[in-house]
Amino acid sequence: MEEHIIEALFKVIGELLLVHALQSTMNSRRRSSSLAKLIVAHPGFEKIDKEALLTDETSFRKMLGSVREIYRDSLPNIDGILDSPDSVRRIQAELTNHPFLTQPIKLTTSSERHNFLVLGHPQAGKTSLIQRMLYGLSQNSDIGVFASDSETLSLPNRIERFAKYQEHRIELARNNEKLDRGELFPSTGSKNDIYVNIEYRSTGYMVRLKFFDYSGIKMQSIRDLAQLTDDKRVDGIIVLMDSYRIIAEDLLDSASKNGLLDRKAHEIKYGQVLQSNLSQFTDLTNGLLDRIEFLKHHQIPIIIAFTKFDGFRHFGQSEEGARQAIYSKIHPMLHSLIKMKRHAIALCLTSSFGGSELAKDEVTGELIVEDQYTALPVLRPTGRFTLNQYLKAQSPLLFLVRSIMQDKIEDMHSFFEQQRQELGFLDRFIYRGKLDQVGKILHEENNRWKNVSPEREDLLIIPPDSDTHLAIRRLREFFKADIETL
Repeated sequence: MEEHIIEALFKVIGELLLVHALQSTMNSRRRSSSLAKLIVAHPGFEKIDKEALLTDETSFRKMLGSVREIYRDSLPNIDGILDSPDSVRRIQAELTNHPFLTQPIKLTTSSERHNFLVLGHPQAGKTSLIQRMLYGLSQNSDIGVFASDSETLSLPNRIERFAKYQEHRIELARNNEKLDRGELFPSTGSKNDIYVNIEYRSTGYMVRLKFFDYSGIKMQSIRDLAQLTDDKRVDGIIVLMDSYRIIAEDLLDSASKNGLLDRKAHEIKYGQVLQSNLSQFTDLTNGLLDRIEFLKHHQIPIIIAFTKFDGFRHFGQSEEGARQAIYSKIHPMLHSLIKMKRHAIALCLTSSFGGSELAKDEVTGELIVEDQYTALPVLRPTGRFTLNQYLKAQSPLLFLVRSIMQDKIEDMHSFFEQQRQELGFLDRFIYRGKLDQVGKILHEENNRWKNVSPEREDLLIIPPDSDTHLAIRRLREFFKADIETL
């Protein structure tokens, strides 16, 4: 389905919806059925904004007036409806409260926030990744994006929303240019929550998100996590893992073999940094499983984003070798997640920069070394992001949005089938073909969302009901890992 969901439903079962709504005023099944048939047969019915039809009295009255002009001879007397604002409002209320429309309307107008929890390494490139992610989404002509560090209490009307999307796109473009020039954003620390609105123009879907940032030092306390989420339901988890921190030792070995640095001298100078990184990595992998168990929700979509996945060639390491090294470090944690069989799990490899080079001191010409986490020579970002890199950067957010939308459409489909069985025999008989068509539309719409975040070489998705052995085999293939060497 590539049209607004309310429009799609009216196109298929508009007559049924109108029959039920008109009966509230006309008090006659025969007369309301006759009027409903003429309304949907009206040449201009398909072009009418169905959202306005549900909420705007003038639009509804104008539609009825137009129907009366064309079908005056065969039309039941509707002067009483046209002359009575209360009658119009009653009909509109019956439409919006019809069981077949309540959930679709909620899907396009709800102010509900979906809570996403951010876990993982501090300073893992979160701010840059989110900037690239949002800018990439904003370039899609069908998507409106707005992000803020504070809550928007109400949803403005459509014109104001789209104006905000346009303004925000300009701001995102400016920030994106800064990243392309190698200007890094200051770290936001571990207390920055982010509010994001995503609107799909063609279908009318509105997805409102809140990211609870629990990365870094917050990882140490379950009490802090409980206070942060405040007993709210967690709808998805993003785990940010700094690729360089995971395989710092491997990259130092490669750099040493390629003459980039003296490993022994480097260890003497930065041994404490390396030991601290190893300890923090162990805490992170063990703590992640603890946090997921603490949340006690089934079917939470979890995406693990390996950030800064590029530039390994500067240290004499290939991307394939980096994949294998990452897997050798984290496969126990990943296997444990898979064996839970409770969560949809996605893994993605992403970067925030179009290219990179080794950073050198402008005076001495010596390599600048990162002395807080990895003890590796620092990389300086260079070059513009490519289209493929934008697709990678969007993966974490799109996977979670896809998961939410599929859940909502599945719920809508189940509710529709339940309400269908509660229709009277006459309606089920007369409209059975149309009702079958709606069920098919919702089924196809669910499948369509799978393509919003499709698997690629840099994105692996493992459903919760996957066979464990098959899932682990796919995991090894993704990381290009040879089981015999592990």
